[in-house]
Amino acid sequence: MGSGDRVQLTVGDHVNREMTEAFSSILSSLQLKDESKKAQCILVTSTIASEGKSFIATNLASTYAAHGERVLILDCDLRRPAVNRRFHLENLKGVIDVCASGMSLDDAIVKDVQPNLDVLPTGGRSKNPTQTLHSKEFAIVISELRKRYDRIFVDTPPVAIVSDALIILPLMDGSLYTIFFNKVRRKATQFCARRSSAPTFLALVPS
Repeated sequence: MGSGDRVQLTVGDHVNREMTEAFSSILSSLQLKDESKKAQCILVTSTIASEGKSFIATNLASTYAAHGERVLILDCDLRRPAVNRRFHLENLKGVIDVCASGMSLDDAIVKDVQPNLDVLPTGGRSKNPTQTLHSKEFAIVISELRKRYDRIFVDTPPVAIVSDALIILPLMDGSLYTIFFNKVRRKATQFCARRSSAPTFLALVPS
């Protein structure tokens, strides 16, 4: 792993106090409104690639776990998985195996990656991501995860590139839309954000 991957886990590694405090502030902001406070399944996306959505998903999940909640990060970017790299995990099995071959969640979930934090990787790259995410098996996965965890963060591909996030949204309680300042046109971001049928709690701008 290069230094760029190492930076992605500032909260979980407890090496950057300013970053830890920043994400704690975000958590506090989300706790102020009932919609976001009660949201159990939260989709994280962006307009285009490299806007920091996986950085936000992993660090915010780590923050919730550090505050005592039982948290899972579900990597649903079946085209370009990134969550496993953030935690230095292999990606040999995951949600694709659960949906396609009937693998049990217990066999696919990587447990205790951090205290109170589990990860469900993709299990590689899917040949047909849309079919996997549209399947009844995937809906069952989300339903079962709701029974096990206080909070579930779902990392998805950018909405301006593919429709995967929009497929998942009906199963979610809300979304976090990540915006990298001056990287994408405002009109494009507004158009993509409006396509969301779930409440958008916060637009996050990584520095």
